[in-house]
Amino acid sequence: MQTKKVILPGSKSETNRGLILQHITQGKFKVENPSNAADSRLLMDLLKRIENNGNLEDTLVLDCGPAGTTFRFLTALCAFTPGKYLITGSARMKERPISDLVEALTLMGAQITYQEKEGYPPLAINGLTPPKKASTRVALNTSSQFLSALLLLSPFFEKGLEIKTIGKGGSKPYINMTLGFLEMLGAQIKVSDTRYLMELKEHRACSYRVNPDWSAASYWYLIALALDSSIILSGLKKESLQGDAILTSLFKSFGINTHFTNEGARLVNGEGDNTAFNYNFSDCPDLAQSFMIACVLTKREGNFAGLDSLKVKETDRILAMQQELAKIGWRLEEKPNGDYHLYQESVIPKSEVVISTYEDHRMAMAFAPLAILNKNIAISNPEVVDKSYPNFWKDINSFNLKPKFA
Repeated sequence: MQTKKVILPGSKSETNRGLILQHITQGKFKVENPSNAADSRLLMDLLKRIENNGNLEDTLVLDCGPAGTTFRFLTALCAFTPGKYLITGSARMKERPISDLVEALTLMGAQITYQEKEGYPPLAINGLTPPKKASTRVALNTSSQFLSALLLLSPFFEKGLEIKTIGKGGSKPYINMTLGFLEMLGAQIKVSDTRYLMELKEHRACSYRVNPDWSAASYWYLIALALDSSIILSGLKKESLQGDAILTSLFKSFGINTHFTNEGARLVNGEGDNTAFNYNFSDCPDLAQSFMIACVLTKREGNFAGLDSLKVKETDRILAMQQELAKIGWRLEEKPNGDYHLYQESVIPKSEVVISTYEDHRMAMAFAPLAILNKNIAISNPEVVDKSYPNFWKDINSFNLKPKFA
């Protein structure tokens, strides 16, 4: 197969942080090349509704659907934006805990009440004028996005924001991304193991061009691995705010080498490692599914740590992977220490296997290479990729590859 180029979507993580700051600073922070992911398009629409809300006495209903980042960031934003809000979401969203963020905002003076189950969406918020200074504390064990949501409020507090953290959490690169955006605005930041002190007296005008999404890149690394093909991922750079860029070093052990050029990242197949794959995904949980499939493609056992946050994603991704991997003869088994061991139990059945996607974009894209290689494997509800990568199947088809859908 000849070398072909792929234009990846813009980073959803970068886009959503930038959109919040663009709103709070009234355009002093400007987002260029935003992602066309459904989650980011939704956030843009909801921010416009908040901006154009002329009646602060009537309740503005903001439906975030399945978009977790959007829900969390808007919860923090609305707490200190005058008005009355009802923030809700999909059935799955109502199963995803939000109490740690609500408690942190309440300590800052926010007025938030649960409308159904205690600790979970939907939320009624009486938005307040932000004070000049604020302090709070937040637990890190559920999601790093709670801390990012609070940090993004920094431009509201001209005399500073202090956040103390409780416990240990993963996804540190995403927190660093948030801090990087605030530094562009001119924030003075002091960080210790358990404390973030932010001062942002003046908002420096700046613009940020969103980079291609490294999480999305992982599925093309899988396709390169599956088809022994050469692929150029346009615009990817070695230096990135995105923690998922770590995948370049991880895929080396599977034989995929990354060469950075002026065009982007060129993926070239080489010699892989036959020993068991071991990695802690606490800082890059969105890559875990991709590397489970990499193990399947290379018939390589794997040991996966740091997966706790996967249980509260778009679906319980651990349970989803256990169920779908079992359909193709692989077992993802929890060990006594909470890590997971992946190994092959049997061969892929010769009868049709339908991979359920659980309304989770990453399930569909991770299993795509298997559906390309084996015509007995079909992907259900392929449209879920719109959440982060609307053109995924179109890009797949441009390689004359036609995975089967159910």
